[in-house]
Amino acid sequence: MNRKPLSSEEINRMQDFNAVLKGASMSGPKGGNGGGGFSNWLYMTGASLLVVVGVAAWFFYPDTKEKAISRQVEQNIPETMPRTQEDSEDLVRAPLVRLPVKEWDIAFASYTLDAQKGGLILHPGGTEIRVPASCLIDDKGNTIQGPVEFRYREFFDPVEIALSGITMEYDSAGVSYYFETGGMCELRAFQHGTELKMKPEKPVEVSMPAKIDGNYNLYYLDDERGWQPKGNSKQVSNATRDNITSVPPVTESISEGEESIIEPLTPELKRIQTQINQLESQKPKAPRKANVNRPRFNLDVKLNEFPELSDFDKMQFEIAPEDKVFTTDLYKIEWNDVQLKRYSSTRYKMVLSQAGIGDSPRRVVELIVVPVIDEKDFAEAQKKYKQLLEDYNAKLEAKKAEEARLKKEAEVARNKQMEAYQQQLKNQQATVFTEQEVRHVFSMDGFGIWNNDNPRIKPKRIIQAQFVTPNKEPIQCYNAKVILPSKRALIDIHHGGNGIYGIHDVGDSKSIVLFVLPDKQIAFKRVSDLNPSDGVIIMQPDPHRFESAKEIKEYIYRTLGQ
Repeated sequence: MNRKPLSSEEINRMQDFNAVLKGASMSGPKGGNGGGGFSNWLYMTGASLLVVVGVAAWFFYPDTKEKAISRQVEQNIPETMPRTQEDSEDLVRAPLVRLPVKEWDIAFASYTLDAQKGGLILHPGGTEIRVPASCLIDDKGNTIQGPVEFRYREFFDPVEIALSGITMEYDSAGVSYYFETGGMCELRAFQHGTELKMKPEKPVEVSMPAKIDGNYNLYYLDDERGWQPKGNSKQVSNATRDNITSVPPVTESISEGEESIIEPLTPELKRIQTQINQLESQKPKAPRKANVNRPRFNLDVKLNEFPELSDFDKMQFEIAPEDKVFTTDLYKIEWNDVQLKRYSSTRYKMVLSQAGIGDSPRRVVELIVVPVIDEKDFAEAQKKYKQLLEDYNAKLEAKKAEEARLKKEAEVARNKQMEAYQQQLKNQQATVFTEQEVRHVFSMDGFGIWNNDNPRIKPKRIIQAQFVTPNKEPIQCYNAKVILPSKRALIDIHHGGNGIYGIHDVGDSKSIVLFVLPDKQIAFKRVSDLNPSDGVIIMQPDPHRFESAKEIKEYIYRTLGQ
């Protein structure tokens, strides 16, 4: 019965309970596809009897609570903490990211660059991201052109990492490690809401301030295989950086309109640009007089989806000259349904449907049509179009004026940012450094989560206990971690069921146990304060309702005096 511990891949597969059941139903006792029937029934009956016998044996030979806890921890029973609804619906970054509370996730900063030019992104806090020209592709391998939104965020604090749901577990050669991070970040790129990929031969260069000095390995979080080693990040001091002079002067960048250095787009500017795009797609179209020599339909068609037509009464649909389907017999049919589809800038598809009668099948006919107004109604339609166009132009001018104002404000902020950055560079070049700033410099050959980290073997000392509320009920949580603030490290706490946990103790007096509870609550203690009584530890849920990871981090450190 001493089977080896489950791998992380096996654990992830077994979390899909429906897939496990499906696999069980498809496999028979002979290990083949399973034919069901009598042999399968015998197999399942025998398996059920084994389960009953096993439960009976446990019932008549109970362990003590301490032995039960010890057995669960020693056998490395996998984590079975429930996922939240937000987590199951929001795996937008990687299946290995298990977000406990959506609102506590670390927000991305948004930047826009021209895909063909590339450029330099300056992130608050000092991180520099150099994007090569023409380095982006879509799913089909086509090189992306035009403006692209880059979303970036970074992590230095273990509490924030814990609340983001990003795992800090690493397995290598059968040995389980935890990470001590020197700085972790995530970069994504989007165009028109679609996520893009990076050409591996054109990597993005990242220069990130090192919060803790030391040499660090570089890792990439693969969606399926977990953390993958990517060599080492280079450590560079600001006294020896050779790329300072490559930043374009402020005057050149502004006067030539270059996007070499950019700032996050304000939400107001993005909102007004979206409204302008929507408004431009709804520009009224001038009415077209019907051609008396062309056949046309005068049918009741719903025009709600076509704002350019819905404002006109008595709209008719003339058969376009290029249509090859229309015959005069279509006038004799009583159609049950009429739908309109956009075909081109001036043409539409009219879909006529007739329900089947008796043995006759349902009939559907698609015609290419042109919206027209009968001659007797045309003068009134022209008058209405003139008023609609005036109203439309007034709305569009107002939106564009607001856009221009916001762009001017953004440009002023951008100029100040660039001037401050240029002054910072001059100061760096002119100063004899007494205390050098150390940075991690590395290349991303793909979008996702990257980590400057050092793996540490998990400590053998484990505090084994059942964690309960003050009401003696087993504690239920979405996420549990040991946090080591001084080392910027995290160790996952695995749940053995019924509130039983095994807490790895590294002997750090400042290490913290953090539980994420339902209803946006948390519970936390120093590891050094965990003193099991009869194998039980009481955890008091904090009464606060927290709204952000930053709020939680500051509250924990302030409460514990760290």
